[in-house]
Amino acid sequence: MSTYNIKDQRVSGNGNSIINCGKYENHYYDDMLDYYFKREIQINEDLKCYYDIIMQIINKDMLKMRLGSIDIDSKYNELAKLASDVVSEKRIDELVPSNRLDDGYKSIISCILNIALLFNKVQRIEEDECLQIKGEDKIIAKVRSATLKFEFLSEKISSAIEYRALKKNADDLEKKVSVFLYCVKSYGNFLKFNNVCVEPSEDLNFVDKEVKFNVSPSIIPSLIEPLYGDKPEFGARELIQNAADACKERILRDPNKDYKSKAKIEIYIIREKDIYLVIKDNGIGMNESILTDKFLVIGESTKKSLNNIYTGKFGVGVLASFLLGNKIHVKTKHINSKEFLTFTAYEYNEDTSDIINISKIKDTEKDCGTEIKIRLKKSLAELNDSQLIKKLRLKEWFLTEEVKIEVMNKVVPSVRKENYDWRKLSISKSNFQIEYLYTIYKNVKSDESITYNEYDVNGQIICNGILIPNKYKLDSKYIINNPALIIIDRDNKLKIDLSRKSVDDISCFRKELINQLYKDSFAELNLLREKVCHSNSIKTNKFSNGSISNIKLVFSKDGFGLLSRAVLEYLKSKEYKYIINIYNCSEYQNTLFDKNYLQEGYVYIFHYGELNKSGIADVIENSYLGVYMLSDIVKRYGINENNSTYGFRKDSILKLYDHAYVKTKEEQYKKVYDTLKNKKSTEIWEEHNKIKNLLEEAVLGEDIYSISKLNDLNVKIIYNFQSNAIVTVESIDTFVQYKCFEYEEVYKERLNQGQDIVFSFS
Repeated sequence: MSTYNIKDQRVSGNGNSIINCGKYENHYYDDMLDYYFKREIQINEDLKCYYDIIMQIINKDMLKMRLGSIDIDSKYNELAKLASDVVSEKRIDELVPSNRLDDGYKSIISCILNIALLFNKVQRIEEDECLQIKGEDKIIAKVRSATLKFEFLSEKISSAIEYRALKKNADDLEKKVSVFLYCVKSYGNFLKFNNVCVEPSEDLNFVDKEVKFNVSPSIIPSLIEPLYGDKPEFGARELIQNAADACKERILRDPNKDYKSKAKIEIYIIREKDIYLVIKDNGIGMNESILTDKFLVIGESTKKSLNNIYTGKFGVGVLASFLLGNKIHVKTKHINSKEFLTFTAYEYNEDTSDIINISKIKDTEKDCGTEIKIRLKKSLAELNDSQLIKKLRLKEWFLTEEVKIEVMNKVVPSVRKENYDWRKLSISKSNFQIEYLYTIYKNVKSDESITYNEYDVNGQIICNGILIPNKYKLDSKYIINNPALIIIDRDNKLKIDLSRKSVDDISCFRKELINQLYKDSFAELNLLREKVCHSNSIKTNKFSNGSISNIKLVFSKDGFGLLSRAVLEYLKSKEYKYIINIYNCSEYQNTLFDKNYLQEGYVYIFHYGELNKSGIADVIENSYLGVYMLSDIVKRYGINENNSTYGFRKDSILKLYDHAYVKTKEEQYKKVYDTLKNKKSTEIWEEHNKIKNLLEEAVLGEDIYSISKLNDLNVKIIYNFQSNAIVTVESIDTFVQYKCFEYEEVYKERLNQGQDIVFSFS
């Protein structure tokens, strides 16, 4: 049983129904959605109609489950508030702002409301509850067998002309609902229906024989613009992508093995009275069935069920043409056909027809393929050829070598030329392959490629040949270069968002890629010994190269290695027991340390940068076997100040008294420690100020303040090289207990394979 408590607004359980579990102002509500809407209806009574419609179209339990992984309260409230805002602003005939379709959860909210706004009210016909179509009293909608069916009230229809007009309205409604249903299915359906259909009326009192092929580009604002916005370059990408996929499909199906070397896409500009962009391919082409049932049907694609390297599986390519212009002409011939099919379509407006007439032309050419010619809109037509190519990124979208691309008769080079060193990434998933850019051998000439030069490839993905505009990030602490990737994804493992602008989830390869970048980088460490230590001088405390940065090094008499558990365990096996942390090191001096002064049994870690008061307090409080620093530092923050604002905090002051007792063995320091320990943090300085001269006598007798359980450490050598050093000593065992590094797995693997993990200085 699921319950909802209005006071604390929490949900528990996951049953199939929720009954009368919440009470608010003497009203009972079956769930949170009910509560939020009833709250809004009290403010805006006009909202009640749309609440009833929403309750008719959604599966509340499924919606609750789909939103359960996020802040479900805020999402229900967002739906109710958004519906109320639409009604209040008298925008009932408008769609919800398109920019809401930007991620899965906002899409859910937006889809619910967009569907609800298509209907007027809930009515009862005989025993059925039906949705009344907005502005139309002769069409109703019912949910039957998980299908939303649009039905005609035939007794109210008097002629074939009227029926066809109603049929057109119903078809348009079906397409509009299908847009949002398609978006819903991408995230898991929360509606009461999985399909939408128009139920033809079978008891008409007239004969209806006229057959028309209808497609309404007026749905573009509902689908294309929310996905891509005012970005004509994405329209070009969709068309180039479809052309490339057509060529790839022909490579698979054409028995003529020579075709693979001839697969080609031509892109050119025609300047006549109007300016046209033409994208032409010699791919597999389309027959009548593909053209009418797939190409011109929103959300349908010939590539959805194919196990191949396609990117365009969403069925929106032809509509994306209208991001470029308001008129398109299509000419296509299927590989098994003997005729061309052609049609012209316009972006919907009051002066153009939404009926598309498809013509058949006798074959005059031997080859197959598709040509799409778009009359460019004014903002694009005003650009010259170079500006247009750059604006639409015509040389950038398809970058791999499977299909040759020509832009204005010039071949666009692929990224597999001799300039690039691509290496395979080992990954276990079948039908999923990745190559990563290891290095670029030389500069790429500006006329060869706009995108692929050494300055901007970081984080770029090419999936099935098509460039993903937004770059990915590994979000790794040490990795500074996210290498360009070429991915072949036959099983849709890569989670690309609906607009195909970015990759939502890289978990399917993130770990393997990070490990590989570490392996590549660590292979160079042995070659960089002179940068780490030249002659007797230790020059740096960290390892960096083109891929990773700022991994600290550890130093010992036996040599140096990366700061990692594997290295420390190895050194421990060589009779090393202790780790010396040296803080306040200057990275600007020529010599960090002289390797000849590294002591037996000790591992050294150097830390650049000056510790502030809080950092020094951490060192004092967390010292294990020993701590050393200039006495003036302790005097500054522990003796000379009068309060915790400028002086040490409570735990640090207590540690100083504890050190004094350990050093002198005098009971007075232990008594002070016990007294201060029971004081509040705000009170300790008041008590400390009365007796701090006692502490000064105990801990500041020498230039270097120290407390140590070790006798053989020559700390003065450290201060000869790092005059402001703050030094702590701890055992290797203690250190490895709480330290973990993301590259640890790879470095341990090196050790297991018998590779060097500690490098000699020479």
